[in-house]
Amino acid sequence: MSPHVPITPQEWFTVSELAELALPGLPTTKRGVQMIAERENWSSTIDGEGMACSRPRKGRGGGVEYHLSLLPDAARLKLSMAMPAQTGKAAPAQSRESVWKRYGSLSPSIQAVAKRRLELIQRVEMLARGLGKVQAVQEVVAGLRREARAAKREPEVSESTIYGWFRLIRLVDANDRLAYLAPAYQGRSAGAECTPAAWQFFKDYYLRFAGPTVAAAYTKTFEIGEPLGWVLPSEKTIARWVKTRINRSVRILLREGDDALRRELPWIERDETTFHAMEAVNVDGHKWDVIVDWKDRSKPDRPMMIMIQDLYSRRILGWHLCRSENANAVRKVFAEVFKNHGIPRLCFFDNGRAFASKWLTGGSEHRFRFTIREEDQVGLLVQLGVEVHFTTPYSGQSKPIERSFRDLEEHIGTHPAFQGAYVGNNPLHKPADAGTRAVDIEEFTRIVADGIQRHNARLGRATKACRKKLSFDQAYAESYANALVPRATPEQLRQAMLCVEGLKVRQKGEGLVLAGNRYWGDFLIEHVGEKIAARFDAEDLHAGLHVYSLAGVYLGFAECWDKVGFANAEEGRERKKQQRKLAKAVAQVASMERQMLSDELVDLMRPQESAEEIRSDLPGNVVPGLFPKVRQPAAAPVNTDFTEQHDRAIALFRRS
Repeated sequence: MSPHVPITPQEWFTVSELAELALPGLPTTKRGVQMIAERENWSSTIDGEGMACSRPRKGRGGGVEYHLSLLPDAARLKLSMAMPAQTGKAAPAQSRESVWKRYGSLSPSIQAVAKRRLELIQRVEMLARGLGKVQAVQEVVAGLRREARAAKREPEVSESTIYGWFRLIRLVDANDRLAYLAPAYQGRSAGAECTPAAWQFFKDYYLRFAGPTVAAAYTKTFEIGEPLGWVLPSEKTIARWVKTRINRSVRILLREGDDALRRELPWIERDETTFHAMEAVNVDGHKWDVIVDWKDRSKPDRPMMIMIQDLYSRRILGWHLCRSENANAVRKVFAEVFKNHGIPRLCFFDNGRAFASKWLTGGSEHRFRFTIREEDQVGLLVQLGVEVHFTTPYSGQSKPIERSFRDLEEHIGTHPAFQGAYVGNNPLHKPADAGTRAVDIEEFTRIVADGIQRHNARLGRATKACRKKLSFDQAYAESYANALVPRATPEQLRQAMLCVEGLKVRQKGEGLVLAGNRYWGDFLIEHVGEKIAARFDAEDLHAGLHVYSLAGVYLGFAECWDKVGFANAEEGRERKKQQRKLAKAVAQVASMERQMLSDELVDLMRPQESAEEIRSDLPGNVVPGLFPKVRQPAAAPVNTDFTEQHDRAIALFRRS
């Protein structure tokens, strides 16, 4: 090449211009360049965007121009370095981020095509180190043709195809070649014809909770649309559109509801080992699938069980059987847990009426049932400093107690002793003998108690606290031994009992009357005619009442006085003995209250003449000027032990 031939910034060159430039990898004669162009078929080659790499030369003389992308890599590099400005197609038109994003959205089959192209290019480059690029391409294509003949199929690629792939990755980093080699196939752009009203009607009919099939919705759309002239594609096309044009989450929401959609979303995996034993509990109610006889005139029915479970160990701490879920039953279970285990810091339960009762959770910030007013009474749990959290009903992720209920039903509900009384958890799993008998409530309670004890003691539990080795009991005991759990005081235990206000203490020894039962405590004699408040166990009224003033001051315990037989002499003698003791104690207390006899009071009240004598002779505890002068009686020995005697009498009175 003559040093006087300039290299101008251009993309298209004639054979003569390429020969004059004397580029590496190309002959320096016009005839030599023309032979390469004919052998590599430059005139019919197209680039990756479908554009021809040759064009007629404009201007005088005519001829053909070839794009620089047809040149060997060394020739292109020389041109890019020598040209004063970058030519139009020297770099990829798209950013590498957008190319990789497009590659990621392609189907696996299209990505496999890109990987095959990269494999063949790498094979050519490896052979080109010794043979040169042209011969390497020829060798690779020849090998592919031999494989095709042996498999009796069409050849995979031609030489021009491989050169086209090289043009796709010119000036592309080796790490990004795969994305740039992906086919630019866009799929079928023209879809089947469909009237918009027909497609909308199909969606309205299909996306319903009734859950009609695609076939049923298509048939109904065809019946409605035929008289209206709607154009509708095939049922197979509509079925494909349902999957590609309607988001799956939308289909689930409109056909199955909110709960089904929530099940599709990722859930929170909670780590209960962040607690220690008795730091947090969860509470819920469960209706057993067993018919029981309540031993009264009521109809046999399935019992409800209120249960409290420790979140750390999953141990069942307390439970209670009742006819229905109510606040009193919940309070009773909490009283049992407070007494035997202590007071938890956190409590999780759903927003059921029994759990959201003001008796339990009044004053809680997170209580969302019933109207919340500032003047509402403070509930039991809030009084004791328990932090209340309401969770989603029937949610195993929120309350592990739901899983325990299923376990108890599997091991206890199907007990052989309940044969004929077990009714199954739904009509599809109803035994053939369901409801043919009812289990006695006492027998049912005994079997449930034994089953829960076994449930807590079963080894090899798969929870994090048990580590597939321990039982719930062992995990609980291991953590409880090192935990600081507040113990409930007697007053806090009484707070867990049901309360009734406005009871009036009756006269003449009747005391308190509640639900036909009579209650008495010696302290009640001081409150005859007053209204009081009483706390009691609603399921055991004979256990007695804890009596409070309306101001909340604890007064004492009143026992239940049961009715006795008319001829029960022993009970009569016992009652008379108690009455004599009470009368004696009251008499002793009364003697302490008076220091003067009746005649002494009369003498003190007899009128006298001089007020001055009264002042000089009055006893020290008489106010001057109020009484006339009287003769001072003989001085009796002063009882210096009055306070002590008074205290002993009061103690005797209390013991009686």
